[in-house]
Amino acid sequence: MVLIEGSPSSSSVLGSKISNTGRILRDSAFSQINEYQQRFSKVTKLYELLFKDLLITNFNNKNAYMTAKKMFGKDIVTFVAIDGTEYSKRLFDMIIFYAGAYSCEGTIHFSNNEDILIRYKNCFLDKGKDLSSCVPVYIEKVPEIDQTFYDPAEGKANLMKSMSEETILNNTNIANYLMTFAEFYLAYKLAASAQYNVILLDRSLFVTRLQD
Repeated sequence: MVLIEGSPSSSSVLGSKISNTGRILRDSAFSQINEYQQRFSKVTKLYELLFKDLLITNFNNKNAYMTAKKMFGKDIVTFVAIDGTEYSKRLFDMIIFYAGAYSCEGTIHFSNNEDILIRYKNCFLDKGKDLSSCVPVYIEKVPEIDQTFYDPAEGKANLMKSMSEETILNNTNIANYLMTFAEFYLAYKLAASAQYNVILLDRSLFVTRLQD
């Protein structure tokens, strides 16, 4: 067995780094827990105000059938579900932002004495209502149009503050804004068409509404 002893100074430096890393991880964990608690509190309040009388834990086919007949006037209703995607890619001195929203259609069959039957249209990849966009932006222009870099006190982006390209790339939310807009816009267009009885939106839209 060979024992290798380090100098006292190297041990203290290593211990300091471990301690600092532990503190960073702890602070990050506490921050995430606090953020989760705040969001959960908002959801709880919204549940008490709105959803507690709408969500049913003990499902009853007969009640669902009667509710559908009363609400829609029929026992077979059409639905469309919307989801989105987004990504950013650097290309030379530009960032290419891509975002889209996509839909899936189907029908919901309510029965007085049988389970609800949901049928999807298999051809939604070919005939679905979709929306996508691709926006190239020069990296130095991103802080001018991205609200993430806005200074609330000034009411505009703080362009005097020097930011590296890496900082801009890691903090821009333009692609997410485009995706959210695409989902809202597609939902609006589908609602305006009056072709569907039920529109199912992505959960991120609900979170967006809570953050507003």
